[in-house]
Amino acid sequence: TPRGDSFDSVINRLIVWWLLVQGWGRGPRWLGHGPLVLEPELRRWSSRCWIELPNGESCCDPLQMLYEYGLLGVAAMGAFAWRMGAHVAWGDPWTAALVCGFALSWGHYPARQPAIGLVLLTIAAGVVR
Repeated sequence: TPRGDSFDSVINRLIVWWLLVQGWGRGPRWLGHGPLVLEPELRRWSSRCWIELPNGESCCDPLQMLYEYGLLGVAAMGAFAWRMGAHVAWGDPWTAALVCGFALSWGHYPARQPAIGLVLLTIAAGVVR
């Protein structure tokens, strides 16, 4: 398990992901709820939950993008991935680093942190070159 013998972090993430999907379904689907709106929502949801939820991050970039920016934001993210996919070369270290970055963004929050997000953009530029 991620932290010793406790499954709390896994349970936290699953609860947040379920709440994000439900919250997105009740709101504006095309444009989302707006940037940086998830942090107060998570505090509100955490106050009603039996377990403490992560503060400010969903630990899944695509779901957070869907909640905050709607289908338009997910389409932009998909267009970026499509552009990168045209330049993927198997065995290339830049491609391997980009695939690792995308994989980490599904279960953690690296792309939303400025220091790591800039590294991923630099890697993406290395793939396209």
